Parts: sequence; structure tokens; C-alpha cells
Amino acid sequence: LTMTGVDVAGGVEDESTGNDGHGVAIVSPGGVASERAAVEVTGSTFASNERIGIAVFGSSEPEITDSIVEDNGACGICYFGSSGGSLRDNTISGNGVGIGTGERSAPTVADNTITGNDTVGILIENAAAPVVVGNELVDNEGSGIEVVGSSVPSIRENAIVGSARGIVVTDTARPAIRTNRLETNDVAISVASRGRPVLESNEIGDSASAGIVLSDQAGGIIRDNEFGAQPISIQVGGSAAPFVIENTFDADEGLGLLYIDEASGPATGNTFSGLDSAIQIGGSGTVAVDGGTITGPSGTAVLIIGLSTATISDLTIDAPDIGVFADEDATVMLTGLSISNAGTAGIVFSGSANGSITANTVTASRSVGIQVGVSAAPSVSRNTISKSADVGLLYLGSARGTASSNTISGGRLGIQVAGRARPAIKSNTIRSTSDAGAAYGDG
Repeated sequence: LTMTGVDVAGGVEDESTGNDGHGVAIVSPGGVASERAAVEVTGSTFASNERIGIAVFGSSEPEITDSIVEDNGACGICYFGSSGGSLRDNTISGNGVGIGTGERSAPTVADNTITGNDTVGILIENAAAPVVVGNELVDNEGSGIEVVGSSVPSIRENAIVGSARGIVVTDTARPAIRTNRLETNDVAISVASRGRPVLESNEIGDSASAGIVLSDQAGGIIRDNEFGAQPISIQVGGSAAPFVIENTFDADEGLGLLYIDEASGPATGNTFSGLDSAIQIGGSGTVAVDGGTITGPSGTAVLIIGLSTATISDLTIDAPDIGVFADEDATVMLTGLSISNAGTAGIVFSGSANGSITANTVTASRSVGIQVGVSAAPSVSRNTISKSADVGLLYLGSARGTASSNTISGGRLGIQVAGRARPAIKSNTIRSTSDAGAAYGDG
């Protein structure tokens, strides 16, 4: 069957059965699921039907091209059963749902314009596995794409613009979301429940609230994405635990990577430039940051607060105001960091923060190399601190802890212990300071 240049409008639902109301229903011939319905639809219009513009059932595999599907009450085009086929180069607008793929359907949805639908541009549910590629999804009211149930779609090379949520992943869905462009959404990608997407090589920017938000027990992989300007690029909350790998964060302001609640997981090899702050870790989760670079944040490069536990290793930080700030009751282990040209301090431990500062290099801080204050009590050992303008290692307040086997050179003072601080200091090497190697008191 071939439909060309056909206009179908005004399908009305049978209120007694809840059926019908579709513009066209495509079913397997004779109702036999194993057979395929050979249907081509091109250059046609399906508009203002009470339920679905085109409903595809059974194992049908229609080819639908160059058509207009608009203003249908429930859904523009919906796939059921094990249906498939292709939906290509169509304009789908003003429907309740633009395109729905459910049950075990697996159509190819390619190069369509999907705009102004009331709830969602593309809904993927149940165990559906469509390929969604090269579409433009613009100004759909709720979400550009929703992936729910146990669905496993491939979503790539789409432009998703101007929705409250660009892509939503929830339940136990495991989509592969690659090489998409998401911009001017409120949240570009939202992952909740036990969703486990692969988010790879996407461009995400100009989000009103956040680029990627994970909550509940969500996980998955966030790899090799590019983040532009937005208040928060990635927010990990609830007890979510994604892998955050080799992403690029580049903007004049905003926060790169935020952990809250009980969120945890590794962040490896990421690159941050500009921003107000690169990484903030709060709540009570456990986070491991390994490798990567942070350049030129206007504030603190890495902030760790709350009851969180953080291990940060082999990270390079240049030109922050403060390189790493551990505060409140955080437990923080810093190893192998290279921090240079800090405005205020390379490393600060404050509040009741504890942990270890081991084998790091802090160079050319414009005031202090490492500062330990309030009642913080880390172990500070085997660090190299050079060219701090004022003090290499400074203890304030009621700070405790140990300082051993550090090498400190340049600046005014090597070590200063002020206030009621009482650290245990031993076996440090101090040289080439202008005033004194070590000073006790507030002077």
C-alpha cells in the first residue's frame, strides 16, 4: 500500500470502547504478527485527529516520509508491538506527544522536525529500542525526548532546543546518547530513578539551570562531552554514582561539577577552564577525582564541605583564587596535586576538616602556600612549597595535625604558627626565606 498526497483529519474516538480516533492505523496483514505490512506514506498530512495521527501496530514496518503530522490530541505518530520501519523528513508539531515508541518497537526516526508538542517531542517507553538520529526538536513543552521503562534506544546527532528538559532518562532505561547538541533548555539532560545512560560527545550549553542532573540511584557514564555556559554543568545528587570521564568545561562563569546529598563516584581526566568554581563536593558521599586540569577559576577551584569524603590525586590547578578548600567536617586526601599562581592560597583546610595533604607541589601563591585553620587537623607531609609571597605553611586558630618532611623555599616565612594552633612540626626543610624559616605568633 502506498499513500501519497493524502490528507487525513478529524478521526473521532469511540467513547464506548476507547478505541479509534486515529487518522490512520497500520497493522500487520491479517493480524498475523509474523508478517510485515508493506506500507509507504509520503507527502501526506495527518491533522486534528482526536487520538493518534498515525498508529503503527503489530510487526508493521511502514516507511513514512515528507509528511506533516500536526495537532493530534494524544500522539502524532505512535508505534506499538514489535513495529518498526522508518520515519524520515517529516514535520511533527502541536500534538500531545510528537512521536511515541512503546512495547518492543524499534523504528528509525531520522531527520524530522519535531516542534511545539504539548508534553514531549519523542517518548520512548517499555522495551522499545528505536534509533533516533539527526532530528531537530525545538520548543517542545515538557521534554524534547523522554526515555523510560527498560528501553534501550540509540539517540545521536540530534539538536534539542528550548524545552524544560532536553532529554529525560528514568526507570531502568539504558540509552546511548551521543553527539547531540542541547542548548537553551532549562535542564539539558535529567537522569533519575535507576537510569544508566551513556552520555558521550554531546555539546551542552546555555541551560537555564543545569546541563546534566542526576538524582535518586542514577548512574551511567558521562564521557567526552563539551559544556558551555550554564549555572551548573553537571549536578550529581541523591545517591547517584556516575562515571565522569574526560569532559571539557569551558565558560566564563558558573560551576563545573557539583556533588550533593549522598552522591559519589569517580571523576577522571576532566578539563576545566574559566568558571567561578570547577568542582564542589558536599553532602555525605564519597568522591574520587583523579587527573585532569583546572585553569583560571575566579574563585575556589575545588571546594569540599559537609560530611563528604574526597580523594583528589594528580590534578593540575593553575591561577585559582584558592586551589583546594576543605571545610566543615569533610575528610579529604590530597596527593600528587600541582597548584600554581593561586591568588589567596594553594590549599586551605578549615572548620573541622581532616585527612592528608601528601606529596603535592604548590608554587607561586600570591599569599599562602598551605593554610590550616579553625580546628582542622590534617597530616601535611612530603609537599614541595615554593615562592609563596607571604607564608609557605600557615597554621591559624586552633588547628592541629602534623607537618613533616615538607620542603619550603622562597617567600617571607617558611612556617608560621599563630593563634592557639598547636601542630606537631618535624623534619621539614626550609630555605631562602626573606624573614625567617619559622615563626610562632601572629606577627
